[in-house]
Amino acid sequence: MLLAGKTALVTGGSRGIGRAITLALAREGADVSFTYHKNTKAAEETAAAIQAYGRRVFTSRINMADSQDIVRLFQEVTHSFGHLDIFVSNAVSAMLRPVLKFSSRHWEYVLRANLTAFFECVQRAVPLMEGRTGKIVAITSLGSRGYAPGYAALGAAKAGIETLARYLAVELVDRGINVNLVCPGVVDTKALEAFSKVIPDLNRYKQGLVARTPAGRIGTAEDVAGVVLFLCTPQADWIRGQTITADGGLSVAM
Repeated sequence: MLLAGKTALVTGGSRGIGRAITLALAREGADVSFTYHKNTKAAEETAAAIQAYGRRVFTSRINMADSQDIVRLFQEVTHSFGHLDIFVSNAVSAMLRPVLKFSSRHWEYVLRANLTAFFECVQRAVPLMEGRTGKIVAITSLGSRGYAPGYAALGAAKAGIETLARYLAVELVDRGINVNLVCPGVVDTKALEAFSKVIPDLNRYKQGLVARTPAGRIGTAEDVAGVVLFLCTPQADWIRGQTITADGGLSVAM
């Protein structure tokens, strides 16, 4: 029970990587609040799995592109927990298309729903961590530093999140808050299916990535959750402002 007595908030915590993170935190003793956007059934199933560990759980249906929703989210967290020990920024909202096919409105939406949402969440999470040993972990991606089809807007947003997290790691250290990032490689979740809009033969593309990955397989949500969990424990206190790449060696071999 590495996180016994801790409270955590995970954005986008009902499915895929987010679900694996919420369950990992709960399994190690944390009470967990998580957000979801549309899939109420998945949120209910994840909440039930957390309760099965004997933990408190609260869910919030949130549009991360809406500042007022973010304000409401942290009002609910304050009411439910009164404080916060862990904040994991995992939620993603994006459109996949070539750069020249983005309108300014769509481009700004992706930045708003990802980079700006992280900024606004951190501003509201920090006061709830005052006097405690806080942990902030953001999920980024290899698309922040290299090319992925249709990924330009989200890649730019993720690169911004990485930069902002490094600044936060320095500026929040005197408050006892530790900030890091986890950069997964390709992870086998339903979110990966969205790439079928820009990659005609997605299965062949995935097979090519597996062939270039030293670990010889595609990543799982649990692979990523394990790294996030570690960064939320006291054992990771000496790691500050770092992006931990968890991709089975893909970025090394590319």
